[in-house]
Amino acid sequence: MSPLKVSLLVGGAFFEFAGIIVLAFPDAAPYWLQFLQWLRNHTSALRNRIRRPLGWRSSKVIEVQGTAEASSSGRASVLLSISANATLEQKVQYLLNREQEAQHNINALRERMEDFETESRGALKRSRREIEAHFAQKLRIALEKYRRLRICGAVALLVGLVCVTFANFID
Repeated sequence: MSPLKVSLLVGGAFFEFAGIIVLAFPDAAPYWLQFLQWLRNHTSALRNRIRRPLGWRSSKVIEVQGTAEASSSGRASVLLSISANATLEQKVQYLLNREQEAQHNINALRERMEDFETESRGALKRSRREIEAHFAQKLRIALEKYRRLRICGAVALLVGLVCVTFANFID
């Protein structure tokens, strides 16, 4: 076999493989940086394991700092009562007034809960629409971003096929 045929076969196989990988996994391209960082961390750990027995020191300095935070919150409350030497009619009137206040407070609380339920339903619907719109936009952007990668993968696959086909015609 001639060196040109071997180089075309090897180059064609490489381009085919690269094209297939890029076509199949275009979204893996951004993770190369994370993979390289992971590889860098693991190789530095291996280097440190080799340096320790040899007595070499690494030049990494680690600083530790602490922070503290405290907060306090509470609610004020008032206890109302009638005097012990009030007449029976005053005590009954006081209890009737307290009952009316309690009913008024319960009705106000019920209104607040109904308003909260209505507002939370509306907020949940708005949030759902916003999330769906955001997801659709991010998906569209990702598809547009990976379109170039897919085209490059298709071109690499085509170049690989052309190289291998051309190599098969060479004697």
